[in-house]
Amino acid sequence: MKRKFLEDLGLQKEAIDSIMAENGKDVEIQNLIDGMKFDAALKDALRAAGARNEKAVMAILGVDTLKKSRNQEKDISAAIAAAKKDSDYLFQAEKPAPRVVSTTSGMNPDADSKRSQANEALRSLFGKE
Repeated sequence: MKRKFLEDLGLQKEAIDSIMAENGKDVEIQNLIDGMKFDAALKDALRAAGARNEKAVMAILGVDTLKKSRNQEKDISAAIAAAKKDSDYLFQAEKPAPRVVSTTSGMNPDADSKRSQANEALRSLFGKE
């Protein structure tokens, strides 16, 4: 809101000052809300991309530029894709690590001794039931 506009309406200086102060508070609150929405959108995108450390990835994204962007969602996605390409170690692997150890059926409570339990576990492991 412009002070000149209020003066042209014929308002007194005290009224103009209080209106401008209230308008300043509204603008400040809106800036805080916009900042929180941006931070939430960025963190959600980082989680969806599998970032291992959000702060480390945010440091290389250029957050200030992204905040000023007109199409933040698209630009955040593009920046994360570029960061993944350049610094893939900051993100979880696309495919899970291979499982090296097979599972066993566990201990049989009906087995007589620890030795028979161990033998049963080995047979299960090697596929000889």
